[in-house]
Amino acid sequence: MAAGDPIEANLSSKTYVVTGSNTGIGKEIARGLNRLGARVILACRNQTKAAAAKDDIVSSTGNDAVELIALDQGDPSSVKAFAAEVAQRHDQLDGLVNNAGCWLTTYELDPQGIERTFTVNTLGYWRLTNALEPLLIEGGGGRVVNVASEMAYGLQADDLGYQRRRWSGPAAYAQSKQGNRMLSWVRAERLRDKGVTVNALHPGVVSTEIARNGRGIVGGVSRVYFKVFGLTPTMGADTALWLAASPEAEGHTGKFWVKRRQKRRRFHDMERNRALWKQLESLG
Repeated sequence: MAAGDPIEANLSSKTYVVTGSNTGIGKEIARGLNRLGARVILACRNQTKAAAAKDDIVSSTGNDAVELIALDQGDPSSVKAFAAEVAQRHDQLDGLVNNAGCWLTTYELDPQGIERTFTVNTLGYWRLTNALEPLLIEGGGGRVVNVASEMAYGLQADDLGYQRRRWSGPAAYAQSKQGNRMLSWVRAERLRDKGVTVNALHPGVVSTEIARNGRGIVGGVSRVYFKVFGLTPTMGADTALWLAASPEAEGHTGKFWVKRRQKRRRFHDMERNRALWKQLESLG
């Protein structure tokens, strides 16, 4: 089945969480799952936008099985509260699509001294998946889908706060996306015998809000590039939706995907990857 081909699956008995699903790729992933019959939990910071997204999704699919639960994945207490609410409503989950992310234009540190992009894009994925793991295992075949990027490089585990390096928005984003991939391979290893698959993907160059927030000359050039050459959110959602829903993707784990095709898995030094995992455990 080629990228963009219709996905044939009956998800009427399944429940998924999709983060950052009030706009862009996340919204289209949620719409696609809902159209296939799934109950979808929209995990978003902005509940006003999430409510509007819910109405739009239900209107387009005819499936009203859409829930809203607030989530700020850059805030550990919000992640914990979100997971508790999901567990109160549902006994199991069939899938988690970690999609929400940020590309900052100013340097920020979280209370633990970690650069904010890494906190949201990497720690946020990791903490949320940890919190929802029991429900995914209970589902007996849960799928974790991490929206990563081919723009992944430069991770320095001993300087996650950029105190010793020059910070830039693109560099911080690339570090966070390398972290996503490294941790995906560790989680796939840890869950291999528990019925849960874990995969990462590059959605393509997509014209979304995250791609339009650059400033200055570089930001202006980027906005023009994304407008002219960027994929639509629906196109960008395709591989994530396929990994989350398609029978073809069943059983695949610990892999990196582009346009529904497996690509070379970079960052496969598992000793280094496990060390990063252990370091994050110390952060909580």
